[in-house]
Amino acid sequence: MLLTDSPHGPSALLTERAPDLTNYPGQLVFPGGAAEAGDHGPAATALREASEETALDPGSVRILGTLPAIALPESGFLLTPVLAWSAGPVFTGTPNLAEVSRITTIPLYRRTGAGQPGPDPAPDEGALAGQQPAALGPVSGMILDLLRGMLCGHRESTGINGDGAEPKRHTPQP
Repeated sequence: MLLTDSPHGPSALLTERAPDLTNYPGQLVFPGGAAEAGDHGPAATALREASEETALDPGSVRILGTLPAIALPESGFLLTPVLAWSAGPVFTGTPNLAEVSRITTIPLYRRTGAGQPGPDPAPDEGALAGQQPAALGPVSGMILDLLRGMLCGHRESTGINGDGAEPKRHTPQP
């Protein structure tokens, strides 16, 4: 889970999965995948997968730690969310189009009238015209809710699509 700065405050980088994939087609998910023999722990797996899927330069991010592991009974995987930060992530090429339709960010919070962060993503004025918002994958939504709960001191579910706000979309620059 890569967090980055945006006009709305901290935002999470997500990928929109290619529509012809078997698992989670067309959904917004965090980059990730199964560990390989050469990976030295969850952070190494997360950085490798993010690089393979999005062309993210691992040197442009700082690993902050991990969130509690989540069992995924339908696949048999134990998912370990890795939390990272980058004020300005660097992409060294183009996304893997076999897996990723686009890269997007979604704000972690909207600002309430009192200036305090709320649990739902902020509306994005920079969304591409004519684009329908993709559905947030259920596991990615659960991870976002977990992080928001940890940061706010309470847990509020935003549902699969948060508040329905269109996520900010961008294309990595080579």
